[in-house]
Amino acid sequence: MAINKAYAKNHGACSTPVYVPGEKYSFYINFDEAINDPDFAAFRLDIWKKNTIVQAGIGPLAKDVIVASPGKDIYNIFSTFTFPLIMPGEYTFVIYNTSNDKVMARSNLFLCTYSDPWGITSYLHYRHSYNTYNYGFERLPADFYIGVRLPMTQIDLQFPFEKEEYRALSDRVKRNTVIYRDEVKKLETYQFSDAQHKAFTAVLQMDGIFINLYQYTVNSAYNISTAPENIKSKGDVELIETGYILTGITIIGDLGELVIYTGTDIIHPPLVFNGNGG
Repeated sequence: MAINKAYAKNHGACSTPVYVPGEKYSFYINFDEAINDPDFAAFRLDIWKKNTIVQAGIGPLAKDVIVASPGKDIYNIFSTFTFPLIMPGEYTFVIYNTSNDKVMARSNLFLCTYSDPWGITSYLHYRHSYNTYNYGFERLPADFYIGVRLPMTQIDLQFPFEKEEYRALSDRVKRNTVIYRDEVKKLETYQFSDAQHKAFTAVLQMDGIFINLYQYTVNSAYNISTAPENIKSKGDVELIETGYILTGITIIGDLGELVIYTGTDIIHPPLVFNGNGG
């Protein structure tokens, strides 16, 4: 599938995350060094356009407490929220401390749209059974998946077979006893920097990967198209559909079958903390 050139020109060659009003998303901020700000109760999750608040308090923030200490927990932050109805455009997520009017964290730019007019985004959810890449999955609720919509799509579909057979003594004809069939889909990602490709490989190591609500396991290495240094490029990987469906999530619109914007560290809205605050 060809990438829409106008979109690529205006949105960094498709590496922008996409959010659709009415869909549910989630993130986990895996700080390099967990924070200990005592003002957590005053933190608020907003959507901003440059330095102007567009929508305040879009969803609850939760602590992943790593070390409990009265009044001074050491923690990371995670959240699940339904994206609000706002005008299409480019925005940032902001964690705002209402007690001192301080911006505690701000995401990279993302795009709000009411649909997927380019036909190249897919809805990704992932988690692991164990703590991975400084993500405290073992401490989080079992139904918490990091969820985001990213520019990637299916470009190929194959049905490889494995079979067991025998040759009948009566007529010497081969007959199948058992046939196993996989549904292998090739996923193509658009257009990632080198760091973003590396981030995506971390997602492929998770043991729970859902794309448009269907679960997949990895069937190949992740391949990156060659490109000059600092130029974004495509990537591709083969995935096998397991048939399990992620429940409790609603997708808006017709997404088709498959498939990412990545942060600089791992795929989620990459919020950068501006200090421990006290």
